[in-house]
Amino acid sequence: MIKLAGLMHDIGKIGIEDKILNKRGKLTDKEYAEIKRHPGIAYRILNSVNDFSGIALYVLEHHEKWDRKCYPQGLKGVIIEG
Repeated sequence: MIKLAGLMHDIGKIGIEDKILNKRGKLTDKEYAEIKRHPGIAYRILNSVNDFSGIALYVLEHHEKWDRKCYPQGLKGVIIEG
């Protein structure tokens, strides 16, 4: 599952404009906010396909860190599913 999630983790970038994805140099705050949408887009895509729904949450959280400084959910600490 982790290997598959690794392969699919950026599928949400399909919903981000090419001019932002291919921009050279620093992104504006607005452009960065747009980039930060890709995990949520990926989650919705993968969760809608039965064969990929099992990895959707991993892909959603691939930019999260323990300290809440990442996106899209700003998670902190240990997350217990179930």
